Amino acid sequence: MSQTPTRQPRPLLRLFPVLLVNLIAFGVAIPVVPALAKQLGAAGTEVGLIFALQALGQLCTAPLWGKLSDRVGRRPVLIATIGAAAFADVFTSMCTTLPALFGARLFAGIVAGVVATSTAYVADSTAPERRSTGMALIGICFGLGFTIGPGLGALASHLSPDELGPMGRGFPFVVSACLNLLAAAAAAVILIEPSGSVDDRRARRLERRPQNIRVLLARPNLRAMSGLILCYALSVTILESIFFLYASDRYGYDERQVGLIFAGMGLLAASVQGGIRHISARLGDHRMTLLGALLLSTGLLFATAWEELGFLLVLLGVAATGRALIQPGALSLFSQTATSPEETGQVMGLQQSAQSLGRIIGPALGGFAFDVISPRAPFVLAGVIMGTAALVWWRKFGATAALRDPSLDRTAGGDDVV
Repeated sequence: MSQTPTRQPRPLLRLFPVLLVNLIAFGVAIPVVPALAKQLGAAGTEVGLIFALQALGQLCTAPLWGKLSDRVGRRPVLIATIGAAAFADVFTSMCTTLPALFGARLFAGIVAGVVATSTAYVADSTAPERRSTGMALIGICFGLGFTIGPGLGALASHLSPDELGPMGRGFPFVVSACLNLLAAAAAAVILIEPSGSVDDRRARRLERRPQNIRVLLARPNLRAMSGLILCYALSVTILESIFFLYASDRYGYDERQVGLIFAGMGLLAASVQGGIRHISARLGDHRMTLLGALLLSTGLLFATAWEELGFLLVLLGVAATGRALIQPGALSLFSQTATSPEETGQVMGLQQSAQSLGRIIGPALGGFAFDVISPRAPFVLAGVIMGTAALVWWRKFGATAALRDPSLDRTAGGDDVV
């Protein structure tokens, strides 16, 4: 008989440093890609399309990475995708033309299977009632990655010359590649496959055929959660992709100042997620997610309403707090909709696909609004979209017993689980 997840030898403690280093490497690119694109002649629309193309690659491959990890295990897929991310960073560091940058970021999206596989790894390793705490691990890694990564990218940019190439504008991506190689090596040494998950998946692989996305979306609550995740990803990627252009246009900032602002937001988010266990226990995952959506909407909607930098920073802090609440709550709810262990990777792959779709639409829409309407327009648009998603979430779950009860109830058939 296979062991229960709670008896495993600290798999989450082993995952934490691997995922953290990978997300620090990811965070390096946030302030640097727009700066590099701008130097190569990109306007707001082109900057948005670079981020959108990366997300398109991720959308196409995230379900495949999830299914592959269901079949061969979480550990080998994590090692492979982290290693591939290092090659994508090297490719990016050598870009000297805008088409090459588009191609490099597309490749980075295609090999981006780390987060989807990590969420499945966490789901395999935690009991349902503790899953939001486990998913908070991923949120904390994001928070720290978005704290250290942009700051590291800003520092690397400051230390390198303005010329193009791996030792110039591309140097931050050389640093990112080294971090990903370190993470891949650490994964190979310290990660273990969640106990029981391999045997269970292999035993059931011939008994149950994998569900396609259409079948999964037939579950009403899973469909609602996918919509929320899509709007969340759309909103935050507008911020990530366009904020450099906005700060450069209004305050004359470069990637160094923008990187420090993103680092501060990440530090705040990580601090909030450090107490996510108590917040989840008190509110439940549904209400915690709703609160996060309202805060994120408010922060984005009003962040650019005043000229003063202080107002901008305070409202970005409100948005970062909301983001810190949404992520672990939504990931926990997603993971608990899986009706069997071998379906977990598919469900989390669907979640990653919803995020990727939002990351395609958001940057492209934000870049277009920046160029055509005004520098403020992308943030107002993102706030309205997130506010609408919060309203729909409230109407869907506001009067249900699941919202009042922090625990998650499963239906007998498992088709409408939240």
